[in-house]
Amino acid sequence: LGEGAFGVVYRALDLSSSSWSPTYRAVKIIRKSVPDVPMMHELLQRETKLHRLVADIPNVLTLYGVFQSNNYMYLVLDYCPGGNLSDHIIEGTFEKNDALVRKVFVQILDAVHECHERGVYHRDLKPENILCRKDGSGVYLADFGLATDAPRSEEFGCGSSYWMSPECIGYGYGYVPYSTRQSDMWSLGIILVNIIASCYPWHKAEVEDISFSEFLDDPCSFYDRLPISRGAREILERVFRMHPVARITIPKLREAILNVDSF
Repeated sequence: LGEGAFGVVYRALDLSSSSWSPTYRAVKIIRKSVPDVPMMHELLQRETKLHRLVADIPNVLTLYGVFQSNNYMYLVLDYCPGGNLSDHIIEGTFEKNDALVRKVFVQILDAVHECHERGVYHRDLKPENILCRKDGSGVYLADFGLATDAPRSEEFGCGSSYWMSPECIGYGYGYVPYSTRQSDMWSLGIILVNIIASCYPWHKAEVEDISFSEFLDDPCSFYDRLPISRGAREILERVFRMHPVARITIPKLREAILNVDSF
């Protein structure tokens, strides 16, 4: 199904299922030892521990079990035949479909909010880590490889550059401990732009990035260039606050998403 730097994901037939029709699972196979990552085993233990804490949340990918051999760890997960959210954005699933945008984004918000309520902060929120049903109407938060239970973190550069908050990047913020909850909030804003505008607002939220620098210098002109509604713009203005404590909370963002006329 896919592969990353440290492992591969396969589709597997569940032979223990009592269903008459074939039941498939996704099996994530990860190397327990990587030369360039001395803490790899500890990171895997953290991933499985935190995923287990939230695996029963609706719209979080179910983790059925974890198995180990000498060299590998095996995570047995729900199989989502609809690919990931990025696939659906590229295919234009959400174009001119405000109802679907609303439905899907609220599911994402609910999943992340409940994770936060249980003390789990994802730190790698992006469309590739949100798996989908075939029609794109149901989504499931996946990949807790960078998740933490620390409300504040000094692990900078944690995540994927497009979705990383300025304070998580650290440069320009003095590399001070940052709120993992509010950093996730920034990433959710980028995902919303991805869904409704089918683009990235910038490559990286730092002053050396031309688009981000333009956003800092003249936010109004920046928002004017995005193909979004006035209501969506007002929502994003409440998300993309440089001071993390000034950012909108997930419950208030959820309310705004439900009440906006169009995106």
